[in-house]
Amino acid sequence: MISIIIEIIGKIIYFIPELIVLGAVVYYLVNNESIDGLLMTIGSAISILIMIFYSLLPLLFEYNFFDYNQIGGLILKFISFVGHICFAIGLFMLIKKNVKKKSH
Repeated sequence: MISIIIEIIGKIIYFIPELIVLGAVVYYLVNNESIDGLLMTIGSAISILIMIFYSLLPLLFEYNFFDYNQIGGLILKFISFVGHICFAIGLFMLIKKNVKKKSH
């Protein structure tokens, strides 16, 4: 029972930073409505969805819904890669825009 509680607390602690980042980029997107905010929001949302799916993966494997080599091996990593690239491009665009403003 205690191991289940510790595992649940660990997963919640793991999600908190991602939720904070998602909240921040959604706030930025709502206030600025720019492509960089959109890319960061998409990247952060994909990251959270992948984290949720990885949390559910043991249950899916237990009932033989998916084979890890098909899902975890390539597809999830590619989707995660796309999300991280979207976030990185959006962040780079935001930094570039702010540096340009300060230099003028």
